[in-house]
Amino acid sequence: MSVAADPGSSPPPPLESGDASVALASSPPSVGSHPPRSGPSSSQPTQAWLRAVLSGQFSLPGLLCVAALAEFFLYRLLQPLLRLAPGILPLWLWGSLDAAGTWSLHFASVLSLIVTISVLVQTISPQGLSPNPVGRLGLTLMTAVFSSISVGLLLFPGTVAAALGMVRAQWLAQTSSVCVALLALLSLLPQRTARRRHKVGMLLLLIPPLILLDTQWGLITSHGILAPYSLMVVIYGTTMAAVALGGAALCMAPLRERTKRPDQVALTVALGTVAGMTALLLLDRGAVARLVYIGFDMHLPAAPLAQLLYLASLGSWLFAVVTLLLRSSHYHRRGIGLLLVGLAGGQPRTIYQQCFFLTGLLCLADSLRHGDERSDGAPGPTVA
Repeated sequence: MSVAADPGSSPPPPLESGDASVALASSPPSVGSHPPRSGPSSSQPTQAWLRAVLSGQFSLPGLLCVAALAEFFLYRLLQPLLRLAPGILPLWLWGSLDAAGTWSLHFASVLSLIVTISVLVQTISPQGLSPNPVGRLGLTLMTAVFSSISVGLLLFPGTVAAALGMVRAQWLAQTSSVCVALLALLSLLPQRTARRRHKVGMLLLLIPPLILLDTQWGLITSHGILAPYSLMVVIYGTTMAAVALGGAALCMAPLRERTKRPDQVALTVALGTVAGMTALLLLDRGAVARLVYIGFDMHLPAAPLAQLLYLASLGSWLFAVVTLLLRSSHYHRRGIGLLLVGLAGGQPRTIYQQCFFLTGLLCLADSLRHGDERSDGAPGPTVA
C-alpha cells in the first residue's frame, strides 16, 4: 500500500545516525506502552490533589475533615489555653488566634450540617445503603426530623426555643441522630460485603451516643431491670465510651493487609502521642484531665487502670486513622469516617458534634458496603 505525496512538497531529508532517537521519540506509542513521566515524581500527588480541589472532585467529607481538625485545634484546644494565660502572647496575635478559633467553630458547624444532609440524602436514595424500601422509609423519616431540628437550632435558635423549647429541641436532635445511626447500622448488618469484625466495630461506635442519651436524659437505665446500673453508667460512662472507640478503631484497621511505610508512620504517631500524654500525666494529671475534657468532652478517671485504657484507646484510634489515610484510595473513606467519629468526642452533645458523628458513621458504612478490604487496590473476596 503506497501513499501519494502531496504535490509541491519536497521529500523529507534522509535521517542520519544521530537523528534516530528523534525519530523514535516522535513515533506513536505502541499498544501497552506507557508515556514517559514528566517532572519530578514527588510533585505529582500535590498536583493531583490541587486539580481535585479546583475541579470540585474533592469529597465533602474530606473537606469536613479539614474543617473539623481546624475546629479541634483552634477552638477546642488552643482557645481555652490562650484564655488561661492571656498575657503569654502579643495582644494582636492573641486576638487573631482567638478570632480564628471562633471562626473555625462557625465554619465547621455550618459545613457539617451541609455535608451531613448531603450524605443522608445519598444514603436514603434507592442506590444508597438500604436496599429495603421499609428501611429507606425509616431513614427518611428520621433524616427529616434530625435535619429540620438541626437547621432550626443552628440558624433560628430563638424561633425553635419559642416553638418547642430549647431542652425539647436538643432532646429531639440527639435522639433522632441516634435513631439514624441505628437504622444505618441495621441496614449494613445483613450485607455480606462487610467482615464480621467491621460489623462489631460499627456496633461499638453506637455505645458513646447511647451512654450520652442515658446520662443526660435517662432513657435506658431510668426504669426496668437496668435501673440498678444507672450509677455505674454515670461514673464509668466516659471510660466505656473511650474503650468502645478504641475497640472500634482496632476493628476498622486493616491489620491483615500490612503495608510497611503507612504502618510505620501510624505506629510512630500513635506511640509518640501516647508517650507524650503519659509523661504529661506523670508530671501534671490536672493538665491531662483538662485536655481530655476540652478536646473530647470526657472526664479522665482517677484510677490508673482506667487512665491506661484511655491512653490505649487514643493510641489505637490514632494508629487506625493514620494508617487508613496513608494507604491507597480504597481505604481513605474509612479513614475519614473514623477520624470524624473520633473528633465528634466521646459525648456528641452539640449539633456540629452530632453531624461529625453521623457523617463519619455513614462514611464507614458506605465504605464497608462496597467491600474496600483489599490490598493495594486489588479487589478482595466478598466475606460475610
